[in-house]
Amino acid sequence: MATAEALNHRAVSDRFLDHAQDELDGGDLLQASEKAWGALAHYVKAIAEERGWENDSHSDVMAIAQGLVEVAAAPRRQGAQLRSARLLHVNFYEDELNSDQVQGGIDDTKDLIAALKEAEHRFPIRKPNGDDSPGDGAEAASPGRLELAAQPPPR
Repeated sequence: MATAEALNHRAVSDRFLDHAQDELDGGDLLQASEKAWGALAHYVKAIAEERGWENDSHSDVMAIAQGLVEVAAAPRRQGAQLRSARLLHVNFYEDELNSDQVQGGIDDTKDLIAALKEAEHRFPIRKPNGDDSPGDGAEAASPGRLELAAQPPPR
């Protein structure tokens, strides 16, 4: 069950992805970079909120994202996409990327979010009664123990 906070994070993620492209099209590379990074961060925070995972810091968000990437369909590719998205965050402060590089980062971020949407079903969502067990005897996941809840996708 998605919480109001998780739904808000998902909505912000979608909005920021749109804004990233708009900012790039308008020539503002820094805002485009940060909006794309923000879209990923909010999407990861939505996943974390639904599962009761701590996500109050940048390191929490990165740990969750890295854990999700590890069980995604193509962890190597999604790992590269995560690094690309993180580079956009750095670019906001350093202003080092050109428009083609920022566009590539935005595209990578969109693809990564799509891959995370495919992978997130592998992690149990916290039940409204506070019972965090996935119902099959496995332990509930947390940022440091994502692999315990990873299940192969249904075929």
